[in-house]
Amino acid sequence: MLTNPSTLGVFERKIVQIARIVHDAGGLLYYDGANLNAILGKVRPGDMGFDVIHMNLHKTFFHAATAAVGLAPARWV
Repeated sequence: MLTNPSTLGVFERKIVQIARIVHDAGGLLYYDGANLNAILGKVRPGDMGFDVIHMNLHKTFFHAATAAVGLAPARWV
């Protein structure tokens, strides 16, 4: 499982090579979408070699600050 960019905000530029190594060893690459909002519209996880993705919709498409303007899910308001 990888998060790209990392929690520190560092984008792994050699992710395609890392994916190739994992695939050559018979493994699958799982994308933790915790920081997906950082790459939306710029890069697609499939193009980076990821096989499976976990999207944290509440982190990617909503921010806690949006609750003040009524854009957050009802359970936050």
